[in-house]
Amino acid sequence: VAIAFGANALFSVAPSVLRSAGDPDAYAFLQTQPGSSDPVRYDPCSPLRYVINRDMAPAGAVEDLEEAIELFEDAMKVDFVFVGYTEEVPSEERPIHQPQSYGTRRWAPILFGWVPPEQLLQPDDQAVGAAGSTYVENDRGDFVYVTGVVTFNADAKLLSGFELGDSWGDVALHELGHLVGLAHVDDDNQVMYPDVTAGEARLGAGDLRGLELLGRDPGCVAAPEPRRR
Repeated sequence: VAIAFGANALFSVAPSVLRSAGDPDAYAFLQTQPGSSDPVRYDPCSPLRYVINRDMAPAGAVEDLEEAIELFEDAMKVDFVFVGYTEEVPSEERPIHQPQSYGTRRWAPILFGWVPPEQLLQPDDQAVGAAGSTYVENDRGDFVYVTGVVTFNADAKLLSGFELGDSWGDVALHELGHLVGLAHVDDDNQVMYPDVTAGEARLGAGDLRGLELLGRDPGCVAAPEPRRR
């Protein structure tokens, strides 16, 4: 079992750009299969179940997250399934199998939550978010993401929505990219550019191509069930 973290998205503002199509080759993966260029990914043929801790969420941030998730569903051709709000607090030490809370035959769902900056997965006062997913090995020897955690800085002063400006929509798209396996790129037309830009929050051509390769188009990748104790 291993966890892959995307680096923090930072407050520092890049030059203002309207995110055009950009370079379709401007994408990168956090993890690849041993001896291969194929990315580690979630099984796109199974629902990606998730819960949200909204206790510290700024006004409008949960709605922005839900809209970002819908965009990822379309881009990846996968189903994200909301299974409820939770009081579970995100942390790097979160168990990936929690039978008493989420069922014995399921991995714990993906967890989204707003936390103080010192409780981000990668603590940083200047960061607006951090995300990571945990992978396990299936019967074929392939690594498969089975759950993940996304933390947002509850102290960040960001706009609501996806229009011009430093927004929760932009941060949600960026951290979702890390969650499903995208890494940073140097093209500031892409959501996966390291810094929050003052442009519109939308997926660029490179983001979309990377998400296609992490989604349903390459086919299913079976995830094993949790081992029962």
